[in-house]
Amino acid sequence: MRDKPKSSRLASLALGSLLVAAAGVASGQAWPPPPASIKGTLAFSETIVFDYDRDGTQDRVQFWIELEGKPATGEPGKFGAEEESGSVSYFVLDLERQERIDDWLLGFNMAGGGGGFPVAGQPYPITNIRIDGRTATFELQGAKWTITDGGDSWEKDTIEIETGGRKKEGKFYGGDITVTPDPQTIWKPVDITENRRCNRCHEEAAISMAAEGGPHAELECAACHVEHPPKAPGTFPQCLECHYPHDDSMVAASCVSCHSSHNVDLVQYAITVPDEHCTACHQEAAASLQASGTRHMGLDCVICHQAEHGAIPTCVDCHGAPHPENMMARPERCLRCHVGAHETKVRR
Repeated sequence: MRDKPKSSRLASLALGSLLVAAAGVASGQAWPPPPASIKGTLAFSETIVFDYDRDGTQDRVQFWIELEGKPATGEPGKFGAEEESGSVSYFVLDLERQERIDDWLLGFNMAGGGGGFPVAGQPYPITNIRIDGRTATFELQGAKWTITDGGDSWEKDTIEIETGGRKKEGKFYGGDITVTPDPQTIWKPVDITENRRCNRCHEEAAISMAAEGGPHAELECAACHVEHPPKAPGTFPQCLECHYPHDDSMVAASCVSCHSSHNVDLVQYAITVPDEHCTACHQEAAASLQASGTRHMGLDCVICHQAEHGAIPTCVDCHGAPHPENMMARPERCLRCHVGAHETKVRR
């Protein structure tokens, strides 16, 4: 949001500024930091020919893994403690049909030791899961895996598999892995003297503020939480008492459709958010889209940029595979010919 002039901001802070937080709490919207976890899919083969359905026709496919897991949390036997859980499963991607195949018959032996590993459609449990920043380690079928999430692309992710004392670096050909750090190990409440008593009982909220609270993280809790229940039901200043709206059509209730209180920097929204709230900041993209004359101009922004601010789908998410499979195997190739989603012109 566009901030008010400095003098106005200082006055607002004195009253209990940046009250997106308060409005979010009042509306029941609170997004605490997600727990440590690893999740994603990765292609570990190039295009190969493989009759996965044994119909006598050789199919052009890739082999993929699907991975998810979270380490144990809390003290075993105590309230709130959770055991670790996770699995790896293998599937085939039929490149011509752009279809995921879980029930493939032949199997593919990554371990190199025989024994029919892995089996089609079977999730294999992973154990000893550890999350250290953006790196996850775990054990699978006697091998130790180390995966580092290098960013929002498989090209930046790394994997190492250690078996029998030998380490081998894996190679990727698509997909992405997300390693979510443990918020308790990365973030601590901002040490504000006036907030220490609050943090004793509300540590999770304090950590959320430190992690994604933006300028809210520097506020005293009492700036927004002026009374403690049950002494008062909890009335909070509205967002627009401190901030100008993105668009003149916005009211205070509009703010909490995207922002929460303790996680100001985390922008999440529903499919009902109108274009006006997006185009106020993204004017150039909106103008390009409206001038394109293509079918995309009839879509709401949130149809493509769903759920989380900055989310960008690939072309094949909506358009399937209109070109030969060797082109569609790499969605990033679309931009070699198409200018972009907001224009979709074809370069000649």
